[in-house]
Amino acid sequence: MLSNLMNIPVDIETHSFSLQSFQRRYILTQIGEQKISFPSQWVTEIMLIERSQILKLPFYDSRLEGIVHHQGNIISLITPQLSNPVTQEHLIQRQRIQEKLTAIRLSSSVSELFGVGLIVDRVIGSISQEQLGLNQQQATESFNLSIEMFQPEKIPQSIWQPR
Repeated sequence: MLSNLMNIPVDIETHSFSLQSFQRRYILTQIGEQKISFPSQWVTEIMLIERSQILKLPFYDSRLEGIVHHQGNIISLITPQLSNPVTQEHLIQRQRIQEKLTAIRLSSSVSELFGVGLIVDRVIGSISQEQLGLNQQQATESFNLSIEMFQPEKIPQSIWQPR
């Protein structure tokens, strides 16, 4: 077995990934000071979007950044709800001045948010389930290492309704 850039075991003979090892990986992102992980099977792609391509939707919740045309699809871009309100406001202000945004596009595994792009500051990399467990255990000793798991239910349905 070899391993690719994301440290997922690859079979040398067939150059194929072990589905089981892929499903136990997480994409690690950062928003402000907060680290958020996404199960790899929830992520369709990581997008880099120019701000000029985003069509604003002024009568919607401020967390709905807008929509963008991407590879023949219309993608809604939202800012995830953060647990710290000060960080949330700082994040919204900072993202409004960035020329390029990074978004995690969700797969059909997250049925209620299928195709939605979640805006993050940066993608750190991938992490295994075991590493994530170790980081969570260490987080009880040091708050700096805390990694929050993305929870789709934290995105309110009201975000999709005009005000």
